[in-house]
Amino acid sequence: MQTVIALHAERMMTRVSWEADWLEVSFGDGQTAKIPAATLRDEHGRPLRAPIRQVSLVGFHEMLIQAEDGAFAEVPWDFARHLTEDRDFQEREQRLAEEGRGLLGGRVRRLRKSRGLSQSEAARRSGLGRVTLARLEKGEQSPTLDTLEKIARGLGVSVSRLLGAGLDGPPALTAEAW
Repeated sequence: MQTVIALHAERMMTRVSWEADWLEVSFGDGQTAKIPAATLRDEHGRPLRAPIRQVSLVGFHEMLIQAEDGAFAEVPWDFARHLTEDRDFQEREQRLAEEGRGLLGGRVRRLRKSRGLSQSEAARRSGLGRVTLARLEKGEQSPTLDTLEKIARGLGVSVSRLLGAGLDGPPALTAEAW
């Protein structure tokens, strides 16, 4: 028997079953994930309170969950996918994250050096510790949005420039790279 699986089937949520306090999500490639309701956050960032009243698939890439108290949670495909036992997917995502951190770190280092700044001076201008900046430049640490904004300000560039928008070379970093 030969099998064909849709392109990007690992990103397609095709079925959701639920009990009062957990969900089971099936993907187009046959993988499943179990999600405890306690790990979900509502639209205000608060933990979703079980029991779950209703679940809707929005296309193949997102679930909308409503709890008994009326609160909603939006769950993207990648949140659910990380809870599967698909080691290939997890390794690929980790590799992409490492590559993204490395690209960003190299860009920060090049921008800093092109301005003639030491790590200490760039960190001071950014309001960060030198060790934090060094870890970011080495790709060892992922920055928060607040940290990206501080580095951009300290280097005198926009956040989009820091992420590579409009530069020659590799494309801009995307959320998938994180």
